Amino acid sequence: MSKKKNTKNRRNINTYVLILIIAGCLSFLGLRIFRIASEDPYPEVVFVQRVIDGDTFVDRNKRRFRLIGVDTPELARNNQPEEAFARKATDFTKKHIKHKLVRLEYDREKFDKYNRFLVYVYTTDGKMLNRLLLEEGLAEVYRKADYRYKKEFYNLQNIARKKKKGIWK
Repeated sequence: MSKKKNTKNRRNINTYVLILIIAGCLSFLGLRIFRIASEDPYPEVVFVQRVIDGDTFVDRNKRRFRLIGVDTPELARNNQPEEAFARKATDFTKKHIKHKLVRLEYDREKFDKYNRFLVYVYTTDGKMLNRLLLEEGLAEVYRKADYRYKKEFYNLQNIARKKKKGIWK
């Protein structure tokens, strides 16, 4: 019996060692799926099927999401002209999340008045898309709501404005 138990323990140890080696190799090669720096031990990850505009997208389950705290220029819709930098903001968002997995983080309010999920979006390299849009001057701070990163977002917007980036040219 003790031989069977030792053999089973060795197999378990060998399995754990193999898993650690594989994880280490993937990490070394930069192939980790996500750097999860979140308090949530079970973060929600979705596949982005389509980007509607700079601050709105749809996942593979047809759910609509709106980035919290940022407002990007609007594309032409309903006989309204396209706003300056709308295409650049949309293309920027597509480049970072379209047909990719993203990690979502929620705040106090989970839905907006259009029943879209309100989210902070993290790319596979751990960067928050909401921040990136503000840093590049492709969005301005959404003023009408309270949210966790509002003060930080205003600071990012002010830096982009001083550097005359994007919409602040």
